[in-house]
Amino acid sequence: MDNSTSNTELVKRLKTGDVAAFDGIYNKYCHKLHGFVFMYLKQEEDAEEIVQEVFIKIWESKAKIDLSASFESFLFTIAYNAT
Repeated sequence: MDNSTSNTELVKRLKTGDVAAFDGIYNKYCHKLHGFVFMYLKQEEDAEEIVQEVFIKIWESKAKIDLSASFESFLFTIAYNAT
């Protein structure tokens, strides 16, 4: 996955069920998301589990993602609520 691929392009492709786009989003955000969750929980295993849950939710609700809204905000809101 090319690092220059925009979020909008990745999310458009994700909405169609493109697994490579999902992988690209995962690779782009998994570390930032883990750090965000870990900051609240201070538990490595719990943080990893929440990040996994967030990406499962993203995949399961991919058709409902709003392209006009910030995907990053959407992602971190799910992570915050799961935390």
